[in-house]
Amino acid sequence: MKDSHSGSLLDLPKRTFIRRTQDYESNTLDRMCHFEQMKRMTQGIYKRGFFNSKFSDVTIEALGMKYQLHRIILVQNSFFAGMLDGSWAESDKRTINLTFDDPHITLEGVNAVFARIYGQFEVRLHPKNVFSIMAAASYFNDSDLLDICTTYIIDSITKETVVDSIGFIVASYYGINSDAIIEAIFTFLCREGFADLKEVFAQLPLSWFERIVASDCFCVPSEYERYCFIRDVIELRQKRSDRTKTGHRPLSLADSALDLSSLSLASSDSSETSGSTSASDGSEGESEETTFRDMLSYGVVYSHMRFDQLLQIRGDGFAPAHVLEKAFWTQQEFRCLIEGSAEHITTLGIQYDVDVSKDTSDPSPSEVLIPSGDTDKIDEKQVSGVLEGSIYAHSRVRFPPFRFSLEAADENRIHRGDRVYSKTQFYAGSYWIVYIQKLVAQGSSKLGIYLQRWAQDEEPEIEDPHASASHRVSVYVDRREEVQTWFQLYCFISDQCFILESKPDLFKNTQSWGWRSSKLLKVWTDSAAPGPHTIKISVVMGHV
Repeated sequence: MKDSHSGSLLDLPKRTFIRRTQDYESNTLDRMCHFEQMKRMTQGIYKRGFFNSKFSDVTIEALGMKYQLHRIILVQNSFFAGMLDGSWAESDKRTINLTFDDPHITLEGVNAVFARIYGQFEVRLHPKNVFSIMAAASYFNDSDLLDICTTYIIDSITKETVVDSIGFIVASYYGINSDAIIEAIFTFLCREGFADLKEVFAQLPLSWFERIVASDCFCVPSEYERYCFIRDVIELRQKRSDRTKTGHRPLSLADSALDLSSLSLASSDSSETSGSTSASDGSEGESEETTFRDMLSYGVVYSHMRFDQLLQIRGDGFAPAHVLEKAFWTQQEFRCLIEGSAEHITTLGIQYDVDVSKDTSDPSPSEVLIPSGDTDKIDEKQVSGVLEGSIYAHSRVRFPPFRFSLEAADENRIHRGDRVYSKTQFYAGSYWIVYIQKLVAQGSSKLGIYLQRWAQDEEPEIEDPHASASHRVSVYVDRREEVQTWFQLYCFISDQCFILESKPDLFKNTQSWGWRSSKLLKVWTDSAAPGPHTIKISVVMGHV
């Protein structure tokens, strides 16, 4: 009995398994046959219907071409469904003429959309046709093709392509797809601008140049180098302008009268949008000079520079002398405030709001807001949201915050779990560094990013040849045991930006505050970008 019972149990699963395998194979073959039939049918519709115009019952005229097409096929597209299957006048016409306001729409773009309607979904995109195809996809409501083109443009943003992409996206607005491209361009310009994009910034719309280079999320190692970047780009723009006047330079984005209001970049305050003045009103040159002067006066925090750097800048003749003198005076006031504070005092009473004693000609009256809480959920943030804020907010406070940036390119050391340090920075009588480290916590690998203070007369002993001390102002000592400091980290990892904010926290000597995140590690390790997986971080910090 036992043997018989055991035998029946062995046989049943075997027969059932074989039957299911046969069913699976049969279904697979059926699906393959159906797929081949569908493929032959769509190829036939495309070849005989679209290519050879067999049995056509409607003619579409566009850009000088006549397409002999089929209503029953066209209504699969929502644009034509509304036109041909509704109460519109075109529904009964045999010939329909289409006109396009978008100058980017060409026959290649129209052909690509029509081919997709007739079942040919493969589209070969390249830099010379993607703008035309995207414009046509938007016109004909082909949302899938629109997303494909958007992804291609974003993935193709480089030093060589970004100017053309900007020119395309400011000329016409394609809803959320335009927003995605603009965001990707802003992120690219903030992340890579200082390193190798001076020529690109010389061709940007003036409003873009102004807002990006003055913003906290623009990755530049120091305020002195921010000044040098602005100075060099202004010189390039002026040279290009001179060549234009003599007829030796092709038109660039910088010459165009661009309405940036639809791009969520230009401020509603007319005093902050000097770069969008139309060339036709005769005031473009004056407006540009005003913007340059504002950038050099309010877009750079001079009060954290060395005295010899201030002398060098004054010798350049770009920044107003009174701005530099005021910065030096502010620096000395700040030093006296630090050195005169008792060791047990943690706050200095620094306010980050509008100082009405400032020069009222400053074009940005907005308040400066420091973080009111700590980032507890790490998500990708939109750089465009940062750029929408007041351009010159830091110039409105008595003691502006300190800004610097770092780049961590040694991925091997990070993977080993070593700490990768920024250059040592001097701010307010203490040394400061940012370090990155791969950590393992609760069995999960995370990427840690921390700001650390080194107080008193010590300079951090760092076993990192890439983290030498930065240039700093004359060293003085903050002898307070604890300082209360807020900070923001704009972390550019792969093609994404993460903004980490900390409300004022107490920093003892050698104390660190920061975040560790498995999400940041995953974004970094999953990056598909060629070359080393670098992490760039722009830091903004200040005492209270």
